[in-house]
Amino acid sequence: MADLKTFTARNRRTDYNGDEPFVPAPVTRFAGAELKAAPAPLPSTPPGPFGDLSRAPAPEILRLVERATKGQPNPGRRRKAVQRTFSLLEEMPGDTWQERWLASGFDDEGAESVRVLAREDDRVDSADLIAGIKLAFCLRVIRPSISGFRANKFLDYPQRFRELQPDPLLEKFFAVADAFDVHHMHRVRAKFDLTAALTTGGIALEDLTPSALLHFGMESKRLGVTHGSKAGATRFAGLGTWQVLHQMGHFPPGTPPTSIAASSPSPSSSTATPSSTKASASC
Repeated sequence: MADLKTFTARNRRTDYNGDEPFVPAPVTRFAGAELKAAPAPLPSTPPGPFGDLSRAPAPEILRLVERATKGQPNPGRRRKAVQRTFSLLEEMPGDTWQERWLASGFDDEGAESVRVLAREDDRVDSADLIAGIKLAFCLRVIRPSISGFRANKFLDYPQRFRELQPDPLLEKFFAVADAFDVHHMHRVRAKFDLTAALTTGGIALEDLTPSALLHFGMESKRLGVTHGSKAGATRFAGLGTWQVLHQMGHFPPGTPPTSIAASSPSPSSSTATPSSTKASASC
């Protein structure tokens, strides 16, 4: 895999190969730089391009999908995908789509892809199920776990997510990522990790904190589902995403320019015991 070019605050480059075993970075010059990985609190009003759809009837969700994708190719296939996916979820116990999703078992750690529900040897049905659940995630009807999200292989998830979110800050992130002086694949991964973190966290970009992105990166690594990692590798997720957000000025002043530096011991904790440096040891 090509080396990822990491940037300091002065935009000087150093090479970092994400598939190599993690070695804690030197003590950072940023005061209080050690961050605790923790998911962002769920907002009182969950983000959603069409509001709260947790209890919306399937026909209403279909109508919104058709409205949002008007003029795009293959409307018939998209309609079929949504109908197929939600008809299966309706068979699960629960009062909301989220409850039904959790009851389905497809959100469990190590869960299989929804493709397993496809009719035998029917590749079209399999593709429809993936397309339907992808739209459910993008519309914020369902908030999947990292395992539940990564069990399914989506085609260009970041772009579809971006299209369905009325979020100028997200547009800014994509613009900055596209201008980053790195290999195209690293820009793709930065966008994927960002949209995956927002989807699984149930938050908008404005609510994505350094701690929340650190949590996403560590959990993806623990689960072995980091985008772009080779089989058996333990690559830390969100490396490029962090750099783009840092360059945007999204993080608070004093936040380290890389997630590796953020998870390294600060000067005040350089003598901490192994049990108190969990974030550093887990990266």
